Amino acid sequence: MTVYIAGQYARRDEFREVVKRLREELHFTVTSRWLDETEPLNLQMGQHSEDFYRITAAIDLQDIAKSDAILFFSEDPLVGVIRGGRHVEFGYALAKGKTIFVVGPRENVFHYVPGVTNFLNIDEFITSHLHAYQFLLNSIRVSNPGITEERIYLAKRQMGIEWFKEAVPEGLEGLESLQEKGGTDIFG
Repeated sequence: MTVYIAGQYARRDEFREVVKRLREELHFTVTSRWLDETEPLNLQMGQHSEDFYRITAAIDLQDIAKSDAILFFSEDPLVGVIRGGRHVEFGYALAKGKTIFVVGPRENVFHYVPGVTNFLNIDEFITSHLHAYQFLLNSIRVSNPGITEERIYLAKRQMGIEWFKEAVPEGLEGLESLQEKGGTDIFG
């Protein structure tokens, strides 16, 4: 899955750690180029040119458009936060029909819209996705009793998870031969 991280700029370094977890644990691709910026975390609006803001906004919208989903990190609704570009990103993703996950408390009425999924924290988000992947794999096994481990491996690859040790009994050595075979049709 390809996701865009939307959150308060001041939490950028925290989100970089989240990206590492998403890549390592779920094998997600993250499109948020704003996380590569090196501006000070306490940067305030008006400290750059209008062109800088126009270009930055265009890049963020491109990154959202390239994603399957948006992972929105909310803030405590009882505490005021000065900037709010993440809310525009949320609305843009909602209008584009993207899958939306909110991590943290619901900040506004749009976090209650059907199809928006809420999680208390990033651990709950990752755990729920790992459980969902396992459920799908078990369903594949039950509905296709003759399915080979190679097909299970390909199913996992299609879902973005590479649990090689489970799918390939020979371990990582056997993985190389499966990778050489390629293919994407898990039932073919």
